[in-house]
Amino acid sequence: MGLFHLLLSNNNQNTGTGRQDFMQAKSTSVISQDALLKKQEQHLFKYAVKAPVFVMLLAIMLFTTQFFVFGESYLFEWFMVVSAVSLARLLLAIAYRAQRFPGVSSKRWINLYIYAVCLTGALCGVAVFLIPGDRLELHFLTLLVVSGVMSGAMPMVAIIRNVYPVYVVLILAPYIVQYIHFGSPIYLTIIVFMVIYGLFMILTSRETHENYIEIVRLQIAEGENARLDMLTGVANRRAFVEIYANEWKHAQRAGYPLSIMLIDVDEFKSYNDHYGHIMGDECLRRIASTISNSLERDTDKVARYGGEEFTVILPSTDARAGQTIAERLRGAVAKLAIPHARSKTANYVTISIGGITRIPTLDLTPGEFLTEADTLLYKSKHNGRNRVSWAMNSA
Repeated sequence: MGLFHLLLSNNNQNTGTGRQDFMQAKSTSVISQDALLKKQEQHLFKYAVKAPVFVMLLAIMLFTTQFFVFGESYLFEWFMVVSAVSLARLLLAIAYRAQRFPGVSSKRWINLYIYAVCLTGALCGVAVFLIPGDRLELHFLTLLVVSGVMSGAMPMVAIIRNVYPVYVVLILAPYIVQYIHFGSPIYLTIIVFMVIYGLFMILTSRETHENYIEIVRLQIAEGENARLDMLTGVANRRAFVEIYANEWKHAQRAGYPLSIMLIDVDEFKSYNDHYGHIMGDECLRRIASTISNSLERDTDKVARYGGEEFTVILPSTDARAGQTIAERLRGAVAKLAIPHARSKTANYVTISIGGITRIPTLDLTPGEFLTEADTLLYKSKHNGRNRVSWAMNSA
């Protein structure tokens, strides 16, 4: 286990540590470890069926050619073991695709894949010990097949840093040891070619890894940007819809209260008319940042709902705690003291909040829940703005 944890650790170095809330994420060259592991898991198991089938076909070709052309069966036991390992890899791929073990982490899936690949590489290497030194033609045939296996694995295995070099060493080391033991000039010449080829494949794999990391970085940045509001930097409405649906399902399944609030910047149209849209945009940015920074838990999510409206999702939060958080947000925005000469509420920018708490049930839809929060926001606006209205009779 230590070797493979080390390989994964090296693979993830310089890719960032800690989980950054994607609601507040910016486009960046840093890849979070969790995001990278998930991408690698998906990439590896995309080819998890094709790879062992490819190895098995090559093993069949090698053994049948040796048996029917050369009349030898040196590799029969080897062929049976390779077939068993390939079958095990197929079963692993099937289990992954069928999601039979949903609680298994990406790191564990990748570890299993690394074990299987390295075992296959070691088996390809030990085949050389089964063939006598006077059967040069069989050694050439075996090397041809093993080179094909090694080349075919590179695009898949190289995405994990330092794994492919280990894989190459596991394959080539037995050949080098055995051919040194044979000691003839032809075998020593083969060693030189094998070492050159192995080094070339390792160097190529490093370039493949770097290109893969760059592609993943761009994909993650694109995915994050697609869920960010470009003006304020918090989540956009698309992200809100996704998070809201997930949190609703989790709360419904676990039976815990879910709180949600809708926030509206009071008299924002008159602010824009008086100060201009540039100042209006800056006002929204400051408010969004203040709301985001005032949320104390990573699980609490803020999103721009549209225009000057924001929404906050508070999982596992009862009504009293939800109202307390809402009052804290209202006070934090008021403390900004952003001048608003045209406001009828105060001489600074204020916000109104409508919030509600429920334990989601089958007879209540997410849309109805959101509509209730909107009704309470309207109540706050109607009762003078710069206030919180919360359904305290809820969960």
